[in-house]
Amino acid sequence: MLSLREFAKIAKVSRTTVSNAFKKNSNISDATRARLLRLAKEYDFRPSPVMRPAARFGLTQSVGVLYPGFAASYFDDIRQGMQVFLLERGFLPITLAVRPDTLRHALNRLVDHRIDGLAVASWEGGGLTDEDKERLQKLALPLVALGPPFPPGFPLTDNVGTDDVQGGRLAAQHLLQLGHRRVAALSITADVRVRAETFRNEIERGGGCIQEPPPSEQTEYGQLHALFDTASETERPTAVFANTDISAARVYQVASELGLHIPADLSVIGYANLDFARILPPPLTTICQDGRAVGAKAGEYIVERIEGCREEPRQYLV
Repeated sequence: MLSLREFAKIAKVSRTTVSNAFKKNSNISDATRARLLRLAKEYDFRPSPVMRPAARFGLTQSVGVLYPGFAASYFDDIRQGMQVFLLERGFLPITLAVRPDTLRHALNRLVDHRIDGLAVASWEGGGLTDEDKERLQKLALPLVALGPPFPPGFPLTDNVGTDDVQGGRLAAQHLLQLGHRRVAALSITADVRVRAETFRNEIERGGGCIQEPPPSEQTEYGQLHALFDTASETERPTAVFANTDISAARVYQVASELGLHIPADLSVIGYANLDFARILPPPLTTICQDGRAVGAKAGEYIVERIEGCREEPRQYLV
């Protein structure tokens, strides 16, 4: 991205004039202000609020981290892993929790701060639009996707996540070893499709069959009730694979309401090993994702890009 000095050179004015163009009360002509603002839009330039010596050399020693604005200890672990690595290397992580409707504002604030790199949790594409993609291409920021890779067409992007093929296989093998052959798999979103497909293939290869909640506009809670409440004991699934521990907790709730005992009547396996898994009654069997290792590797990739790594996009699975 352009520094104040570089933009002033393009605009053929002083750095003071550029700064004044973005101030409400400044002594420059309307024509000059309009020309500079038009150029700023063309070059995607905004003056940075960061005033530190490193900014003179094009670096602020800071890395932006955008993560989902909902509580999940897995994302907390990723942030912790990144924080430890980045602070040891002299970079300051700036972490912001976002929703799809707040992502644009958060991204703008980080860009205004002149971050040197960006990590984005890429659940279902991370919420980034085509406009965001074009902007990131123009800025040429080192970018890391945390989780599934971004869709094709995004700028040079490294990807760090967990091995969902291995995770889905482990979950299926565990249930098959317990003797289960009628297994329910909960609704699957795009960002966990790999683990779900691997799970399904492994169950079918082991002689089992997958039962899914009946398609409807009901919530997952309602679908679970429909799946277990209407089936006879000989047709009802004897085990459930939840795509996340949060979904597994809903299975516990519905099972309790229907008088089903875990694990006597129903085995449940979750995914992520979130912090509440061990205190569910009984403790939840779950596939552990190592968020700290994901965060540390993402921090490593960002720093390498900032320091001039020219490799093709890389993918690392924990």
